This record gives sequence, structure tokens and C-alpha cells, in this order.
Amino acid sequence: MKGAHGLALLLFSFVWILPSYAGSNSEFFCRQEHLPTIQAGDAPVVNIQDHTFVYGFAHARGGLTLRNESQRNIESITIIATYYDARGSTVIAIPFTAAMAGVENAYPGAAFPYYDRRLEQPLAPSKEVYISGASDFVAATCPRSAAVSLLAIRYHDGSATQWTAPDWYLAPRILEVPQYFSLPRTEVAVGDLHFTLRIDARGNTETLQGLGESDRKLSGQLLKQFRIWRIAPALKKGQPVASEMPVMMRIHGNAKRGSCAIRPEEVPTPVVVIDLVPGLLASDGWRAYAGCRGASATLRYRR
Repeated sequence: MKGAHGLALLLFSFVWILPSYAGSNSEFFCRQEHLPTIQAGDAPVVNIQDHTFVYGFAHARGGLTLRNESQRNIESITIIATYYDARGSTVIAIPFTAAMAGVENAYPGAAFPYYDRRLEQPLAPSKEVYISGASDFVAATCPRSAAVSLLAIRYHDGSATQWTAPDWYLAPRILEVPQYFSLPRTEVAVGDLHFTLRIDARGNTETLQGLGESDRKLSGQLLKQFRIWRIAPALKKGQPVASEMPVMMRIHGNAKRGSCAIRPEEVPTPVVVIDLVPGLLASDGWRAYAGCRGASATLRYRR
């Protein structure tokens, strides 16, 4: 059964990322099955039966098989999993959310861009459910373990429960990617740009740093566009805080040649990968994809 869940995650990732390309296992430079996971509290009301994690395209993705250990029906559940390397250093964190139709996520006040699982009916005691989560951040380091940093549950009877680790953190999340990125094609060359966005506690993009003094005009143009994007602020112990979002922006030169694939040497530390692909017409400007996720479709070409 666990192997089936791992295969389901792999197939789901292909569909979600590249509708026209089936890919291969080699595209995932990090794939962990049965990842050791420290659960929430001494007696968790849900038990993680299996945990799968993958890197390889321009985002990270995880999958959890959960068993309801309580005596009540669950209608909404939110989990934040924090991932660690072999030395115990934090690599990344991923939110997971599942709920019945019309029910908000179980952690009020937190916005999550990926809302992948709709519960067809309340999760009954002793029953299992598979949910997936994702992060726009990607890094070369393959995690070796994970821990539940937050667990929030809303029951069908209207009651709720919540558990959090003492000092948990969730990086800022891009909630919405505009269809077009307005930037003159003559202002930027094909290749990669590396810079950092400063996000305030309200999710506003304050500054863009890292391009250098000679690219001051380009920095201003990029900053103007990113201020249009909807970004949820970082959370520290449940409170919105200012943070930084390292970005690797890949400028593609051909509308028919894009890429979701990423190589580990390109991302030695966690970054958000943003791809700009020229529209079919010059007037279209650029189509933007964050973590391979666009306004209405995923980036479906390889370079």
C-alpha cells in the first residue's frame, strides 16, 4: 500500500507539473520514500502512516498518508512539515491542507497556495487519507527526516484542536501569479538572474536587492512587477513576520522552449525559481511561472 501511495505521488506530480510530458525518474534529483517523521505531540490525533518527498522540477512536493486516531470525524486538517538534512539543519517547510467542500483550512489566518485535497466526506475514526503539499522553494539538499511543526484539525461536530512546535517557521508563499510579466524584452538578456525580495509582514514586496548598481533600472522594473503579485507573509510561531525570498529568475528565449527541470548545482541553497517565457506575440510580453505554476497553466515545455 505504501508503494502505491509513492507511485500516486509521482504520477500526480507529472500531471500537475507537465501536462504534455511524462518525464522520467531521473528528473527528480531527490526522492525520499518512507521519510522518518516526528509526529505532533505525545499522542497524535492523526498518525502519519507514510511520508514521501520529491525535488527535481522547480518546486518541492510532499505526500502524507494520515490515519485518524481520534474518536471523531475530521472535516478539515492542516499540517506544516519541516524537513531536515543529515545534520539536523532545516532545509524547507511544506504546508498540507485537506478539507471538505466549503470548509476553510483548519488553521485560520494562514493562506496556502496549494489546496490539493478535497475530502469527499468526513474522515472517520481509524480511516486513512492521502494528502499532498508543495512549496515554491527548492534546494539541492535532500532531506533525511521531517517533523510536524503544526497540526490543526476541525471536527465535523464543530470542535477543533491545534498543536504547534515551540518555534516553528513557514517561509512566504506566492499565492497568485499574474498571467503576464510586463518587462520590455530589450531590457533583459536570456539567462539567469539572482536576487532577493524583501517581503513585509503584510505580504507586500518592499525591496529587490542583488542585481548590482549597473542594473538599477532593471531592478526597478522587476520590483514594480513583483509588487503586483499576491504573496502571503512568512509565519513565525503563527505570527506574520518580515522575511526575504531568494529568487532565481530564468529568462527563456523561445516561446516554445521552456523548462521546469532544475539541476541540484543550480540551487545550492533554497530559492524560489521563477521562469519568464516570451509570449507568442511581442505584445504579450512574458508569461511568468513560479515554481512551475502559472496563472492558468503549468510550464509544459523543456529547454
